[in-house]
Amino acid sequence: MSKTELDEATDRIVKYLHTEFLQAAEGGEEQLQRFLSATVFTIGSFIPSSVEKESIIPFTTTIMEAVAAGIQTGLKIANVPGELTIVTGRRSS
Repeated sequence: MSKTELDEATDRIVKYLHTEFLQAAEGGEEQLQRFLSATVFTIGSFIPSSVEKESIIPFTTTIMEAVAAGIQTGLKIANVPGELTIVTGRRSS
């Protein structure tokens, strides 16, 4: 896929999620939480089948960092004090 095609695909996804987010928000906090939880759960469930076994942890770390960065940005926009820290590491088997 070209960069333009990737950008267009990303834009479609973001617009779709934004529309669904707004509908959930109209339903109140419980509906919004359900929407966000279901969305994050679904994305998380895609990871193991999307990458090689050795890549699951680094891939997941990247996704978690993106989620934390998004939350942090939202906190700043909403003028809410606080900072998220993600600690990553690999456990020995």
